[in-house]
Amino acid sequence: GVETVNGGFHVLIQRRVPAPATARAIFSTVHDNQPEVCIVVFEGESTTATANRLLGRFDLVGIPPAPKQTPQIEVTFMLDADNVLHVTAIDLDTGRHAQWLGRNGSIVVHEP
Repeated sequence: GVETVNGGFHVLIQRRVPAPATARAIFSTVHDNQPEVCIVVFEGESTTATANRLLGRFDLVGIPPAPKQTPQIEVTFMLDADNVLHVTAIDLDTGRHAQWLGRNGSIVVHEP
């Protein structure tokens, strides 16, 4: 899952779900004119992010100025057949996206 505002935790793929599996959720910004979001990826079930195991983090940058909670950021978790986690964040307004690969923590940023 991912860390949410104030250290909360949002589970995307439940424990014991067989691979391959995919889950999506929509998030937004917490500040007006926020130019980026940090996606912090954890494994676990606690409602507090830091009580779970940190897997990695990446930034989605280049979010156009907008009031808080206006940008629509879709976060997708995809667990492939080899149990490798792929996490993608996409700004639905611009198409700009970034991806984190769980195997080696590599980060790829894509321009629209």
